[in-house]
This record gives sequence, structure tokens and C-alpha cells, in this order.
Amino acid sequence: MPARRLAGAAVRRLAPRTVQALETVPVLAEEVRALHAELTELRRRTEEVRAEVQRGAGRVDGLDQALAELDSDLAESRRLSLRVAQVTDLVFERLLATPERAESS
Repeated sequence: MPARRLAGAAVRRLAPRTVQALETVPVLAEEVRALHAELTELRRRTEEVRAEVQRGAGRVDGLDQALAELDSDLAESRRLSLRVAQVTDLVFERLLATPERAESS
């Protein structure tokens, strides 16, 4: 048995956990590389989602402004409708009062 093999066998018998740990280093290194690649992809996708959320927020702001304008227009419409009703009541009062005046004169 060559000296190197003999030394390797002795180390394996004397420190099996150390040898096992050393054997797992390449496996762990590959897992770290894979995790790094996944992390990079997740960061890229997160940026895409963040950009989409910002575009959506801009649309929501536009809708909020449109809703505020519609609320204002609705209030104006109600105010004008009330004014039309008041004027209509006044006109009918005058029209109904006219024959009475004609009879009393």
C-alpha cells in the first residue's frame, strides 16, 4: 500500500467526522452557487414586481383624482337640480297665483 493511501486510511480512522466534513465542502459550495443564482433571479423578479406596483400606484392616483372630480361634479349637479326645483316651484306658484289675482281685480 503506498504511503499516501496508508495516511488517508489512518486519517479516515482517526478523524472520520473531519474527513466527512471535508468531503461535503464541494457539495456545499455547489449548493451555495445554486442559492446565489436563485437569489439573483428572485432579486430581478422583485424589481420587476416593484416596477409594476409603482405603475399600478400611478394608475390608482389617477383614479383617485378622477373620483374626486366626479364627486365634485355630482355635488354641483345636485346643487343645480335643487336650484331648478326651486325655480320650478316658484314658477308654478306664480302661474297658480295669476288666475286668483285676475279674479280679485
